[in-house]
Amino acid sequence: LIGAAMYDVNFMTNIFHFLGLAEPESTKDLMRIPVFATLFVAMIAIYAAINMREEKKLMPSDQTKLATTISSLKLTIDAGKWVFATPYVLFILLYYSLFEHTSRMFLTMNSQYYLAIDIPIIYFGFIGAGISLLKIILAGQSRRLAESIEPKTFIVVMGLASMATYYW
Repeated sequence: LIGAAMYDVNFMTNIFHFLGLAEPESTKDLMRIPVFATLFVAMIAIYAAINMREEKKLMPSDQTKLATTISSLKLTIDAGKWVFATPYVLFILLYYSLFEHTSRMFLTMNSQYYLAIDIPIIYFGFIGAGISLLKIILAGQSRRLAESIEPKTFIVVMGLASMATYYW
């Protein structure tokens, strides 16, 4: 919501006026503000991540750091081998990647679509929040659907629903 508001000239004019700054004349004057806001939030996230501390664990006396690191890497390789050796799991990961990335591409292009049909920028955040609320409401239904039918049928139904949504 805040990000969408940062692109709205009317909203930002009030903010600029309150701060005693020269008021923006067009969206072009505001294009860098969300980028700097994202940078600011990223810096806060990095600061928080750097200050995270893990609980001290005693290393086994018979192992070195190199040995435990190699052991961890072997576990990761074993997990990768298991994924490639288990077609069902590999299929689900590839399927998810295909539809997740395609969905993200459509969501990214939504703003261009909204602009094409003359929806004011200030409403982009509200539309996104509404869609997120709808997802929260439908999550329970989706879970019940996933638990009540076979996985293959569920994957086919969700794939068809996704493709129909993309088409419409």
